[in-house]
Amino acid sequence: MKAAKSRGESRRAWSRSLEAASLGRRDGFPPEAVRSFKSDLTPELQMRLVRELVATRASELTLAYRNLVMVTAGHKKRTDSRGREQLTKKACVVFVVRDKWDKSRDARAGHQLLPTHLLAFATIGDRRVLCAVPTDVQDERDFYGVTPQSARAVYPCGGDPSDPTDEFGTLTCMVRVGQRRLVLSCRHVLSPKPEVTSIASGKRFAQLLSPASPPGGPDIGISEAIAGPLQASPDISFDAQFGSVDKSALPLLRTLLKEMPLSPSAPYVFSVDEFDELRASSNFEILVPDNHPDASMKPRPTYVATFDVYLDKVFSFPYLVRVNGASRTLRVSHWELLRFKISANRTTLPGDSGSPIVAWNSNGTCTLVGMHIAAIKGQAMSYAIPSWQLFAASNYFGLAAGTRITPVNP
Repeated sequence: MKAAKSRGESRRAWSRSLEAASLGRRDGFPPEAVRSFKSDLTPELQMRLVRELVATRASELTLAYRNLVMVTAGHKKRTDSRGREQLTKKACVVFVVRDKWDKSRDARAGHQLLPTHLLAFATIGDRRVLCAVPTDVQDERDFYGVTPQSARAVYPCGGDPSDPTDEFGTLTCMVRVGQRRLVLSCRHVLSPKPEVTSIASGKRFAQLLSPASPPGGPDIGISEAIAGPLQASPDISFDAQFGSVDKSALPLLRTLLKEMPLSPSAPYVFSVDEFDELRASSNFEILVPDNHPDASMKPRPTYVATFDVYLDKVFSFPYLVRVNGASRTLRVSHWELLRFKISANRTTLPGDSGSPIVAWNSNGTCTLVGMHIAAIKGQAMSYAIPSWQLFAASNYFGLAAGTRITPVNP
């Protein structure tokens, strides 16, 4: 018996030594691996590797670390000499945690201390190279409290005084859908408090002219039964809808959208890989409406924004919807969202939903990057549906498979 017990203790000791050695490898980042990520990969390849790591390891990392609630791809933040967080353009894996620990707690964390780098192989030319991918730790409070937000501003009851609402939002752009020309905005803009069980259509919308009642001017158009689903997370929702335009309103629409001359050759960003190339070298602008009651119906300064993080379907936030006619709050998830940091600490307003986010080209045209749909009150952040999702026909009810959708100038 003593021999058997001794063998058992021996094996347990051996097992613990293996575990300790395996865990010890987590801090062993070869200097050449750190160098390879920084120097051998272009900014777009760095972000591509970050996104691949998130796609393959997010679940296991969340299981391994008790303080971790979400893993995503984004940009690293740094703290300046005054203790203020500054967003950089360095690609990294973002760890979103329940509590951001101070250094004293870090020292006591042991193997629950989140790693500063994750190792992964990348292809450089014809070689497979080990890279140390940097990480960043961000507090979940920076992601909590997102709400949808709704002169491009439009009043979704048009000239119908019998159907009043205090809701309004913003037109994103004109689009060619098959052979038709329509306008695009958020579903919660063109169909306020949207019905989950069906897609509302026939809601007229007009330019917002006054903070008083009635706020709307002449009708611009009417909502169409072509929209994305809204459903409880983890099922996927898509907060976008099309509207048709009255012929008499086309001159007005050209005026409303004239500050966004879309590039004929690159009207929108076609893929996340293309965005990776763009976000490393570009700032973006959020074209918020000038005719906003909370901004005294006056022109607003340009909202310059920098890409922050990617958010996928694990991220959810509340929408006010109707289920069988009764209002309720529903947590929804999107396939993909982009989060942007707005410069000068400016914040969007409720009613800015639908605002286009663009990148400017050297010839004076712009490329559509996304559609602003939500924000956190008081935070200089924008949550947006990326353009490559906005123009994918498979995301919409009411469209035949393979229908081509393209943003166009009116």
